[in-house]
Amino acid sequence: MQLERKALCKLNKKSRWIESVDAQGRKVLDEEVTYLPCNQLDCHFFIHIRGLHPQTGEQVDEYDCVFCWLPVLLIENAQQSRQTGAAVESFRNEMVRMNEQAPPPQIMLVQEQRKEELCITG
Repeated sequence: MQLERKALCKLNKKSRWIESVDAQGRKVLDEEVTYLPCNQLDCHFFIHIRGLHPQTGEQVDEYDCVFCWLPVLLIENAQQSRQTGAAVESFRNEMVRMNEQAPPPQIMLVQEQRKEELCITG
């Protein structure tokens, strides 16, 4: 399903207050908001994104509003965080494996001291 994008910006709006009367006869102020067209390149929130889409894997090279890109960028950030966690866990497992294979430094120190004692007494 393809949705049609609106060219009106939620940040670029004009509003005016309208005075009306409610059902009980009290005066009420209502805000009438008119959204104006997007300023695009004149707006600081209009950015250029280039890379791979995190859900489809397609190449992306587009300009759009920051607020439109926010869900995509949050998904990408979550994926990068998971990959970082996996890399840290892999590194930790490798360090544990290497530490299990090598003798602890205390044992090596005791062995060196014994060799020195044997050399001195022998």
